[in-house]
Amino acid sequence: MAKHRQRVALGRSRKVMVASAATVGVLGAGSATGMADAAPTPSAADFGFSAFFSSLFTVTPPVTTTPSTPAPIATNPLLSLFGVGTGTPVLGLVGPGGLLVGDGGPGQNGGLLVGNGGAGGPGQNGGNAGLVGNGGAGGPGLMPGQAGGNGGLGGLLVGNGGAGGMGGLGAAGGNGGNAGLLLGNGGVGGAGGAGVAGLAGVNPSAGSAANGTSLGDGNGATIGGYAVGANAGNGANGTAPGVSGGNGGNIANGNGANIAGISVGGNAGDGGNGGQGANGGNGGSIADSNGLTIGGYAQGGNAGNGGAGGQGTAGGAGGTGGAGGKGGNGASLVGSGGAGGTGGAGGSGGAGAVGGNGGNGGNIGKDNGGSIGGFAIGGNAGNGGAGGTGGAGGAGGNGGAGGAGGTSGLLGLSGPGGAGGANGAGGIGGAGGNGGTAGTIGTGNGGYCCGGFAFPGQNGQAGTPGTSGPTGATGLPGATGPTGGGGFFGGPSFGTGFPF
Repeated sequence: MAKHRQRVALGRSRKVMVASAATVGVLGAGSATGMADAAPTPSAADFGFSAFFSSLFTVTPPVTTTPSTPAPIATNPLLSLFGVGTGTPVLGLVGPGGLLVGDGGPGQNGGLLVGNGGAGGPGQNGGNAGLVGNGGAGGPGLMPGQAGGNGGLGGLLVGNGGAGGMGGLGAAGGNGGNAGLLLGNGGVGGAGGAGVAGLAGVNPSAGSAANGTSLGDGNGATIGGYAVGANAGNGANGTAPGVSGGNGGNIANGNGANIAGISVGGNAGDGGNGGQGANGGNGGSIADSNGLTIGGYAQGGNAGNGGAGGQGTAGGAGGTGGAGGKGGNGASLVGSGGAGGTGGAGGSGGAGAVGGNGGNGGNIGKDNGGSIGGFAIGGNAGNGGAGGTGGAGGAGGNGGAGGAGGTSGLLGLSGPGGAGGANGAGGIGGAGGNGGTAGTIGTGNGGYCCGGFAFPGQNGQAGTPGTSGPTGATGLPGATGPTGGGGFFGGPSFGTGFPF
């Protein structure tokens, strides 16, 4: 009986030893006697669970790196589901910019479930809302001609549409965003931008036309008999805008002088007329002793008249104001339509430029038409040229049309149409140019000595100043936008809020 128990014990011992040998390297090495040590109890660490759960509430500290290598952002698996602490630019589910819940960034859509659309940047459309939320406002146009952004759509179920952005100079305002299906008002249309003001008239400068030919000393002079001095040439007219008239030719000393007999001095040239916005040319002058005689008949030549100044350049027309944006539609069930945007005011017309100045009259020196005995008639100095008429003012721009009102839902008010833009004022006409100065005569003109008759020449007359240009026409006011339909009287507007 004792041996039987001993065999059983030994048999069990061999079974343990076999089992221990089979588990070496899996649960740990056996003892030095060949008997296996007690097997350790498996833990969560053996399956990776411990590291996982501990990491959920542990933030990896930042790593110190060189300036050229950006430090990694701390990450957290649980928080990353909500967009917090992530190292990648993937949208989170909840929070600003969240995929499901959260307001959109600039011009971005809100969360799919709840979230407002973000306001648009310059000229950018506002973001759309999710199922519940308000659409973002459209961004304003900042540059001339840049339209305002449209307002974002309100929530598909509940929410107001975003307002349209204001247009830049001369540009249309953005449309208001539509509301959704159940409850919400349409966004207000953006105001149109004011029309660009017309540019003021500017007179160009393009040089002068050719001057008249001048005469030197002693032309037509004689001793005895009949002496006639030649006429100097007239200045050319300025035929292109900004070209001044040429100056009349001058006459030098002793032309048409005579010792006994008949002596007639030549006339100086007239100045040419100025082109658009340019000055007239000056009249030619006569120097000393022209038409002088010793005995007999003497007649001095006339100095040249100044040319007329050209008409000033007209001002530019003002631009038309931008149209107001359409108001957004109200929600299909309950919601009012948004008001249409106001049209932009028309731009003012530009002022006209001043007219060109008239040329100065030519002068006469001394002893022209003088006589020592006999009959003498002095020459007349030149008249100044008339000043040019001022440029006409530019026409004012028309006001922009008001935007149409938004359609209401089954219950709600129709959006009113936007008011038309104010008309632009016409530009002021330019001032007239100055008249040219009068020419003068020197001493001894038509004078005599030792008997005879004398008829002195006359000084010239100053040129008349130009008249002011006419004021530009006033623009037309913009038309008022139509009122939106819908409601009990206009019928429901089902489906207007769908963002697709």
